[in-house]
Amino acid sequence: MTQLDIGYEFDRYRVERVLGQGGAAVVYAVRHLRLDSLQALKVMRVTTLSFQNRLLQEGRGQAGLRNPNVVSVFDVLDIDGAPALLMEYVGGPTLGALIKHRRFAVPEALWLFRGIVLGVGAAHRRGLVHRDLKPDNVLLAPTNDGLVPKVTDFGLVKFADHDVSASQLGRAIGTAPYMAPEQVSGAPDIDQRTDLWALGCILYELISGRRAFTGANPLETFNRIQQGDYVPLQQRCPDTHHRLYWTASPSFLHPPAKSESVVRTTCLSCCTTAA
Repeated sequence: MTQLDIGYEFDRYRVERVLGQGGAAVVYAVRHLRLDSLQALKVMRVTTLSFQNRLLQEGRGQAGLRNPNVVSVFDVLDIDGAPALLMEYVGGPTLGALIKHRRFAVPEALWLFRGIVLGVGAAHRRGLVHRDLKPDNVLLAPTNDGLVPKVTDFGLVKFADHDVSASQLGRAIGTAPYMAPEQVSGAPDIDQRTDLWALGCILYELISGRRAFTGANPLETFNRIQQGDYVPLQQRCPDTHHRLYWTASPSFLHPPAKSESVVRTTCLSCCTTAA
């Protein structure tokens, strides 16, 4: 495990504080010693070769996206022999943290959702599938025009042109309440539609303040996803614009008959007309 102490200096940077941490990685705020600017540094907790390769794949995917709704990756640095990603510092909270503490008016919810859709669309045009879209993986950057959502954490990214072995065939990966049915079953044919399912879950949560799919444990959540067992938005929020009832539905965003570009266009149109 690579654990960095506050005040530790390396290359041109000094560690300021911990921004967040999970089972696989820690993200630090680091300050450039000469420019006095803040950046974010993602360091893997586990430094095995497979985890290092996963971090590099994440960096390659994210670094190619120059989009205001995606967190930028600038460089890969060497920390005690292990790679670390140098990324854009975002001063606001995650969308997940904000949802826990407040309800959004519909126009604000749609503004945020539109930005997330634009960021995900940029990734899809580059042939990337995020596979772990959720409110906790959306950072909110404070600006003079309000909060700007930025999609982050491409740690489970799949390149659309990679073979099945790169996708961990037969293994369910993702975050349970936002996983599409094919993720739950560990299917090999994961594509951009998997992210569209997660977008429907995020919009549902933005509007209602509740997750679409929940269970006492991951297995129960998986069963509800496979069965399409959730409370329709119109029951939770009967006064919401009718166009949101079907757009904030994972099943609408997901069917194979709808192309990814058509669904994304429909999402953006809904954000405009329902606000």
